[in-house]
Amino acid sequence: MDDLQVMRFLARSLEQAASQHDWPKMQEVDAQIAGLLISLQGQTLTAEKREALTALRTVHQQVSQYSQQQSDELAQQMARARRNREGASAYAQFADVGEKG
Repeated sequence: MDDLQVMRFLARSLEQAASQHDWPKMQEVDAQIAGLLISLQGQTLTAEKREALTALRTVHQQVSQYSQQQSDELAQQMARARRNREGASAYAQFADVGEKG
């Protein structure tokens, strides 16, 4: 596979992994993208490769934003669960005191 095909493949792979919420695969593809970018340093890119690289960057940014949104939502859910658990624990302690008194 040449660099152009690799860029297109990685963009599709990243989109697919994100759509399936496959976080380990997304990390794997991200590492592959990093490796590709390192290998491209210092090279003169054709217009077609620059276009594919721009498309890959766009997909990467979109997936990064999506991942951040998912992370923020998870953090909110965890905070909500923690507050609910703390509330339930307080009620349980209050009920224990009420039964003894």
